Amino acid sequence: MAQLDPTDATLRVVLGMQRGRSYPHPDNPNDIDHVYTWAQAGEQPKSTPLRNHTHHQPALVPAGYINVAFRGSTLVEREAWARQLRELRLPNSGIVDRYSFCSIYCHKPNGIIFELATDEPGFTVDEPVDKLGKRLALPPFRAPHRAAIEADLPPLSD
Repeated sequence: MAQLDPTDATLRVVLGMQRGRSYPHPDNPNDIDHVYTWAQAGEQPKSTPLRNHTHHQPALVPAGYINVAFRGSTLVEREAWARQLRELRLPNSGIVDRYSFCSIYCHKPNGIIFELATDEPGFTVDEPVDKLGKRLALPPFRAPHRAAIEADLPPLSD
């Protein structure tokens, strides 16, 4: 049976969502849909359903993962996420620097990965907006491998 508690803790405590209504899924009454809502300052509230499947087995490695990404706004928020995950003792990657953003990957018991990603420093950290997507931009730690990476990619088209 799928476990909701660690997922619920991540959504409510770490991401600040509110747990709203719950209802049986129309196609399988044994599956319960839980609706979570959140809102940024000055924005309309958003919601997302989360289904607690009672009859599905967890994903198997290397069968694949479901990656659900949540966007945060600042590096300060990233530090708060990391602290809260540690306090809740939820397994996670710690802070992973992706150069143009930072992420924390939180592995859920049901095989889902929650990615908590920041907007900062942003994709313009190494090139201006009008140049984005015109060439392959690589973070400094990948630059020595440019030739091999480019050899595996189709050419960019205008």
